[in-house]
Amino acid sequence: MAAVHLHPGLDPDLESLWACTLVVSLMHFWYDGFIGSVARKQV
Repeated sequence: MAAVHLHPGLDPDLESLWACTLVVSLMHFWYDGFIGSVARKQV
C-alpha cells in the first residue's frame, strides 16, 4: 500500500494512523449505505 503523505512534517506513525482512520470511516459509510439500500429493496 502506498504511503499517503498528508503533511511532509508529520510523524509517519501518526500519518499511517490517520490514513487507516480515514479508510475505516469511508468504508463504514459505504458499507452502511450499501446495507441500507439492500434493506430498503427487501421491504
